[in-house]
Amino acid sequence: MGAACSGFSHALAVADQGIRAGASRATLVIGAEKLSAKTDYTDRTTCILTADGAGAVVLRAADEPAIFPVVWGTVPELVDAVTISPPSGSFSQDGRQVLGWALREAPGIAERVVAAAGLQMADIDVFIPHQANLRMIEPLAESLDLREDTIVADDVTTSGNTSAATIPLAISRMREAGRLPASATALLLGFGGGFSYAGQVVRLP
Repeated sequence: MGAACSGFSHALAVADQGIRAGASRATLVIGAEKLSAKTDYTDRTTCILTADGAGAVVLRAADEPAIFPVVWGTVPELVDAVTISPPSGSFSQDGRQVLGWALREAPGIAERVVAAAGLQMADIDVFIPHQANLRMIEPLAESLDLREDTIVADDVTTSGNTSAATIPLAISRMREAGRLPASATALLLGFGGGFSYAGQVVRLP
């Protein structure tokens, strides 16, 4: 699925719906990007952020679902804010527009995601947004009514912005570091290129 930074959350929702519909019993969902092939290394506003990466999860049918309804959509007025433009095929973005949207609109979308799961922000143990940069992640997390002990993913400091790979990479690295409680309730929120967004609450293994 070509949905860039929100691609993993989009694919996770489609895989979940396929299992619910009986189309499959188990599905492998992969988020992967090779942004080095699209990076303009003379553009210091983007090249210091982007990286290559991949992460994956396996979904399988269960008596008690662990993936809640998706909230997804697009923002047509920001279609040019994050692009891979011809003829160069280079990645570019208007960081100011994206940051403004993330701080102004993303909190409301996160609240809709949690409400769709029948939960409240106080029920969220882990917040894993798209790992764009800390200047975006930290104030976004602060704007939500999360508990003080809610864990906020910050894998961007290790892996950089890997677009569709950031959420599964963050989950993997946090698991390896022992930062994820067993059966944690996690809020996932991807947003970026397109301009698209998608998010859901999940129960982590």
